[in-house]
Amino acid sequence: MEPNFITYKKFNDKDAATEFILLLEDNKIGYKLEEQSLEFNPPFDLVKTDTIQVYLVKIRSEDFDRVNYLLRVDDNFSIFYISIAVLVVLVLFRLMGFHGHH
Repeated sequence: MEPNFITYKKFNDKDAATEFILLLEDNKIGYKLEEQSLEFNPPFDLVKTDTIQVYLVKIRSEDFDRVNYLLRVDDNFSIFYISIAVLVVLVLFRLMGFHGHH
């Protein structure tokens, strides 16, 4: 019997979906990617119908907690690296003689 996959995340951008999928693959988490075309009518245009692509990343329900954890860890690393980058820039400015006051 095939595992039951449930939508975990929706993306309007294929690159963002691909980035998320790389996280799943790196952690050996099974997934399915489904592409859907959605039609909508802009509010002030009753004649024109636009189509947008939506990318659904589905995982098994038993993997939800693990993926939530991985996303928190990934976010924490991103915040850490940004903090380090800001610190390096501040140190470089100080070394180059910029003091931040006049």
